[in-house]
Amino acid sequence: MLSYNVPPGNPEAPFRYFLWRLLIDAEYQRRGYGRAAMGLVIDVVRNSPGATDFFTSVHPGDGGPAPFYRSLGFEATGRVDDGEDVYRLPLAV
Repeated sequence: MLSYNVPPGNPEAPFRYFLWRLLIDAEYQRRGYGRAAMGLVIDVVRNSPGATDFFTSVHPGDGGPAPFYRSLGFEATGRVDDGEDVYRLPLAV
């Protein structure tokens, strides 16, 4: 689920490009499917209008996806949105 090219100034969607969820069934995790899917999504966002940053959020705690997103280059922003830590991937221009 992806928010794509959201116009600036929308208080309900403050990020222009935001990954809401990436869901891989537990049976198929750790097989590279999530990494491959994220590679494709990141490429799409990187080549999109006005894309300078790509955001996502993760539920904090053990067993969560934070290490996965950090391995893709996402950085913790220090912002918490609806109880989830917000991460940012800077996109090279």
